[in-house]
Amino acid sequence: MSEPILELAGVSICYGGTQVVSDVNLSVADGEFVSLLGPSGSGKTSLLRAIAGFVTPSTGDVRLNGKRINGVPAFRRDIGMVFQSYALFPHMTVEQNLSFGPRMLGVPKEQIRRRVDEALDHVRLTGLKDRYPKDLSGGQQQRVAIARALAVRPALLLMDEPMSNLDERLRAQMRIDLIALLRHVGITTVCVTHNQQEALAMSDRIFVMVDGRIRQSGTPLDVYRRPADRCVADFVGDINVLKSARSRHEAGRVRFETTLGVHVIGVPADDHRDGPSLLLIRPEDVEIVLDACSGDGANEIDGVIAGCAYMGSHLEIHVTACAQAFVARVPATEAHRALRAQDAVRLRWRPESVICLFDAIAQVNA
Repeated sequence: MSEPILELAGVSICYGGTQVVSDVNLSVADGEFVSLLGPSGSGKTSLLRAIAGFVTPSTGDVRLNGKRINGVPAFRRDIGMVFQSYALFPHMTVEQNLSFGPRMLGVPKEQIRRRVDEALDHVRLTGLKDRYPKDLSGGQQQRVAIARALAVRPALLLMDEPMSNLDERLRAQMRIDLIALLRHVGITTVCVTHNQQEALAMSDRIFVMVDGRIRQSGTPLDVYRRPADRCVADFVGDINVLKSARSRHEAGRVRFETTLGVHVIGVPADDHRDGPSLLLIRPEDVEIVLDACSGDGANEIDGVIAGCAYMGSHLEIHVTACAQAFVARVPATEAHRALRAQDAVRLRWRPESVICLFDAIAQVNA
């Protein structure tokens, strides 16, 4: 990893007597796209505002390119910001919106024109420079907001829920367009979001925030497949949960004895140890057994369908098994579409798909 552009060291933030961010340490490398992901009230937007210079940390340091910037005003931080509401000036044209920042920084007129043209070309809006924000679609306004931030040539780009105002189809397309644009420009980006799909699809790394603290950081694959605790697992995707009181090794595998009286076979992790644990299975890893003769019988459990939800590309099958609710996310095949509530079914999942959180029952209220 290259030298960090942004570093936070022991940053805490208080509003009045309430601490909303506690002792956050993180670094962002040159060219990285990182997401601060967490539920509402987790402190992620307050942390972003502290980086931008709108909030003063009560403790800790914010460093940009190795320089401490705690006391530097927001407009002198060499940071671009895309706000949740886009915050475009309604009385200015697209061109005027983009030229405002460089003009305030004293950039010569000819350079401003060149920057505006380049930024609009990056976001494919070259023909709309004379329009006002009210004449643009939501997706066009978002791209103008990004282009305005790029026009000041910042060392760091901050985005606060940049796609929350878009419909789902446009949001999915903009995820692809935005990350392609930022990769092309090569700008380092920190994005705040509570949308898990957004963070998973776009990020090089994700910092999961809960109750003002970073609970886990890592690649999207790490966070999704190896969550640090139940809070992270609950927030980043859906899970089925089983409690295990004990386990034992069997020929390269682990047999977990669950509190439901069923045994779950898993693959031993490097840090495997005996004792209470939570077993997590993602819904897309749960199979509805349609051929009773297939498989080796490992991780199979009988249940009754409580309901089926058709989601277009897949079905979500809700099953009650051993007095517990399970969800299976399966392809919308003809055989799966024929399933109905009260049908008896068998669930199955691979040992490799079992996520084990050791000592999780003692650490987290499950």
